[in-house]
Amino acid sequence: MVLESSRDLGSSTIAPKKGKTKASKWLATPLGFFFYLNRATIISWLLADGVIALMYGSIYGDIDTFVSSNKLISQMFANNSTTLIN
Repeated sequence: MVLESSRDLGSSTIAPKKGKTKASKWLATPLGFFFYLNRATIISWLLADGVIALMYGSIYGDIDTFVSSNKLISQMFANNSTTLIN
């Protein structure tokens, strides 16, 4: 109640941070503003996609070893002249 009674109409309880008075030309465009608002989400998705790609890439190296060691699966791919990874 004390904080609410001491503030001015239209202002907040905590003072806003000082910032630029004008936006850059890139930020003034709708696309720039969209990327500004969603930059954390975009970066998170790119990092997650990279981690998933690294996980699948490490598995693909073991597939050729598995196919060559398993008789049934190697017979299934016997007609193919290239390796399974290619």
